[in-house]
Amino acid sequence: MDAVILAAGLGTRLRPYTNTTPKPLLAVQGRPILDWIIGALPPVDRLVVVVSYLAEQILASLRYGHVLRSADVAARHPRALGEGAVAVSLPAAGD
Repeated sequence: MDAVILAAGLGTRLRPYTNTTPKPLLAVQGRPILDWIIGALPPVDRLVVVVSYLAEQILASLRYGHVLRSADVAARHPRALGEGAVAVSLPAAGD
């Protein structure tokens, strides 16, 4: 089973918190939101994380946490595409 996490949004409703930190990395009870999401997933064969806004911070966090394995993919887009990003990301991820 594959899992797709949409983490490409601008987080405009959470401004000013998201001016320098992407929404998936905002802390909730001391852990980034993305960490909570990944922790709640059942075991998966492949994890696709769609990133755009402040993507380098998200990718660095995933690498630091050793979440990304060789079977995992971070699909990157030059601009946030909203929820339609998943439709564009999966072909880019090899599906």
